[in-house]
Amino acid sequence: MESPAPPVAEEDRIGRWTDAALLRGANIRSPFVVTVIALALLLCFVITYRLGGAGSVAPGWFGLVVLIGAARFRYIGAIGVAVAATILAGPLMPLDVAMDTPQRTGVWFGRGLTFLLIGLVTAALVDRVQAARQRELDLAKEQRDLAVRKAAVIATVSHEFRTPLTTIVGVARTLELHDMVSEEGLPLLQGLMDATRRMVDLVTTVGAVMEHDETLVRPEPIVMRELLDQVVEHVRVRNPRGQVAIDIDPRAELAVCDREMLGQLLRHIIENAVKFSPPGETVEVRVARAGARLLVRVTDRGPGIDEDFLEHWDPFSQGDGSMTRVKQGLGLGLFAASRLAEILGGSIAFRRGHQGGTLAVIEVMAPDPGEATSEGPDLRVVAG
Repeated sequence: MESPAPPVAEEDRIGRWTDAALLRGANIRSPFVVTVIALALLLCFVITYRLGGAGSVAPGWFGLVVLIGAARFRYIGAIGVAVAATILAGPLMPLDVAMDTPQRTGVWFGRGLTFLLIGLVTAALVDRVQAARQRELDLAKEQRDLAVRKAAVIATVSHEFRTPLTTIVGVARTLELHDMVSEEGLPLLQGLMDATRRMVDLVTTVGAVMEHDETLVRPEPIVMRELLDQVVEHVRVRNPRGQVAIDIDPRAELAVCDREMLGQLLRHIIENAVKFSPPGETVEVRVARAGARLLVRVTDRGPGIDEDFLEHWDPFSQGDGSMTRVKQGLGLGLFAASRLAEILGGSIAFRRGHQGGTLAVIEVMAPDPGEATSEGPDLRVVAG
């Protein structure tokens, strides 16, 4: 389903209107703007005379028209509109002669120089502002293009890694199933298979988060207890001392979601919680339901994630970036978890737990199978 366009702020509307009216190369054509400026000068002329002429009132509003001409047409507009404003602003001959208005040439030229100065300064400032904005746009485009190229390279590399990794997994399973490895070599084979699975998970995660393509989501019915048991078993292979307690609300036992992506998301968060929990402490995983959304709360008793780090973390960043850090890793876990949650139609938030440590709150779109097959949300199922 296509999401509706976000509401446009009033400031954005005013900014776009101002750009269209004043900046060169905008949608409003120059002849129209010239006509508007001419009418504005004529209006200023009429107002001045209605108030008693240039001898009775200072025609300062001509300067506003000069600003518009300078902003739209730069230096040519500044000079042209300033000359026109000088002629009209006065003393306004020959009508001023009939009104016995003194014809002071110095005043006339003084107003002209003032209008010209206003126009030239405005043109210079607008040129400078537009040049700065153009530099910002060029820089933003370069950064966007660089990000697209980096994502394309990473996605391509992740795809290329899958073929040899699949071959390694297949060969390792064949060796295990046919007892082709001695008992002394079994631990090495298990280590190889574990490392390969870890690499497959990493490659799949990197490919998913860099491509960020929701069409890759393959919803299917999931028994949350089974999925979490698999996740915990995977985590225990990496950290045998880790203790995880699972509490699932009966309404959240079944869900419709992408099994692989949800499993990777939960593995990243639970494994991170176990890694930073002290020995003997238990990581608590609570699963609940809120309508068509699944809520997973993961609480650890570790030192907690620094709040400044949470506000500014990015891919490959770690809470402890020193060379002497105790916990190793690329720092990709939190970033991957966040992107996976977005792909699954949800989000992830971190905050300090009430009893210390960190509380991770995961929210994803995962309706009950009964709701998904009746009047539930629109789920796109992609054939495998």
